[in-house]
Amino acid sequence: PYLLDPLAAACGGSLAGRRVLDLGCNACFWTLHALRRGAAFVRAVDARPMHLAQASLVLEVEGVDASRHALTEADLFAVDWAAWGRFDIVLCLGLLYHVDRPVELFARIAATALCGALLAACAAAPVTEPQDAGAAATIAPAPEPVYRPFPEDTLYALLVAEFAARRGALDTALQNYMQQAVRTRDPG
Repeated sequence: PYLLDPLAAACGGSLAGRRVLDLGCNACFWTLHALRRGAAFVRAVDARPMHLAQASLVLEVEGVDASRHALTEADLFAVDWAAWGRFDIVLCLGLLYHVDRPVELFARIAATALCGALLAACAAAPVTEPQDAGAAATIAPAPEPVYRPFPEDTLYALLVAEFAARRGALDTALQNYMQQAVRTRDPG
C-alpha cells in the first residue's frame, strides 16, 4: 500500500526488526502489510471486539506467526500503554475522526514511541485527485520526497497545529507551523 512504502524507505528499505503499534486497527489491513514488510512485531489495538475477531481471522488465514503480533481490545484513554512497551512506528490511520481528545492521544503516542520513531496518521479520508486527463498533463511531477523522523517535540507541535487549524484556531496553527518550519529547515 501507498503508505508503507515511504515508511519502509524511511527505515532503510524495510521494516525489518521494527516494533509497530497499530491504533484503531480494524481488521488489521495495515498490521498485515507492516508484517509483510518485515516488522518484527505489531501490536494491533481496537475498541471493537468485532474488528479484532475479523483481524484474528485475517492473520490466521494469512499464516502469520502468532509471536509476531498481539491483538488488544482497549479504550485508548483507559488502558496503561506502558505495558505494551515502546515502538519504532505508530500507525494512527482512520482513527482520529473518532477521537474527541486528540492532543491527549498524541501525548500518549509520544510517550510510547522510541526516540526517532515514525508516526503515520490521518484525520480524514484522502482527497482524490481530479480525473481530468487534460489537467493532469499540465502538472509537473512532484520531486521525490526526503523522509526523516521528526524530533518528539516537533511532531507534537505539528500535530497540535493540525488540530488547531481544524478547530479554527488559525493563529496557533500558523505559529506552530512557522516555528517548526524554521526549526526543521523545511523548505516549504
